Amino acid sequence: MRGRLTSIQIAADTAPEAVAWAHDEVFAGTKTQQAIRKLLNERLVAEGLEAVSQSAFNRWALRVLDGEISRPMPALAPISSNDLADIAKQLRTLADRIDNARRAS
Repeated sequence: MRGRLTSIQIAADTAPEAVAWAHDEVFAGTKTQQAIRKLLNERLVAEGLEAVSQSAFNRWALRVLDGEISRPMPALAPISSNDLADIAKQLRTLADRIDNARRAS
């Protein structure tokens, strides 16, 4: 492939969930490329992005199927300090339960 980014690679930076969904659908093979592209374009347009052409989508889909393109990973939502405190409490509780179970056996 040449050194420039494809329209789908550009979309993956702005709308990673939509492109990850399309990747999963192409890989699953349960829908036609035309149906997947139509739904992807609806999602991209809703995000304010340009629609992907049929030829660009076909090239991308073939590269997905050949394993040349990995699934884009949507960004994780930031974790608040309250959530971190809750996670720490849950981990402490689990560690205490494991420790008590070991002592009992």
